[in-house]
Amino acid sequence: MGSKDEHIVKMWTPLKFKTPEDYNYFPKNILFRGLNLFLRWVIYLIGPVYFRIFFGLRVIGRENIKRLPQKGVTVCNHVHMLDCGVVACHMKHRRICIPALESNFRIPFLRHLIRVLGGIPLPERTKPFRNMHHALVKYIHEGHLVHIYPEGILFPRYNGLRDFKRGAFSLAYDCDVPIIPYVIKYVKAEGWQRWFHRKPVMRLYVLDPVYPDTDRPKREETLRLSREVKEKMEAVFM
Repeated sequence: MGSKDEHIVKMWTPLKFKTPEDYNYFPKNILFRGLNLFLRWVIYLIGPVYFRIFFGLRVIGRENIKRLPQKGVTVCNHVHMLDCGVVACHMKHRRICIPALESNFRIPFLRHLIRVLGGIPLPERTKPFRNMHHALVKYIHEGHLVHIYPEGILFPRYNGLRDFKRGAFSLAYDCDVPIIPYVIKYVKAEGWQRWFHRKPVMRLYVLDPVYPDTDRPKREETLRLSREVKEKMEAVFM
């Protein structure tokens, strides 16, 4: 598998981009918000059908979608370039923010699509990173969801979990909001799906939220959150 931080998928990144310290993570102008709303609803309309047909997607735990908290941090293993769309289509049509690698904003055209759909750059420098964290805290307090890949990188079609970084759990602690785990698992096609899918098909599991205890020290509690969430997610693969 190589280094735990090794990038398995290499993207063409010919442009230069570093997140400015004064980067506007959540534009308020009407044009941007209107385009974001329009594209999200297009994806919410077409996405479930597309993923059902081409990925063989089935969802386990739909009752947890109905009980999705108003604000929180969602996490998922990162196993497909479109898995953010898979998850977004099963969040009650909510507006979400997805921090993405800064390198994704060096890709022509795609960087604009990522931006309009709710993606923000994950700064590689300390001060812009802190500014991003403050912007995310405010965004969550306004009643939104932030979707984070705690493994940090894409590992295509991998049935399992890699090491978690602490960012998602630190953010949940700072905002006193739950972590909502999603898990994508690949299984052998069964029934009618065998006629259309030779490769394993996708299952999306929506698990119960895990809540932080902000009365406990932050470092201790973020480690506890990370451990408990990972155990819940790993149980899906057993």
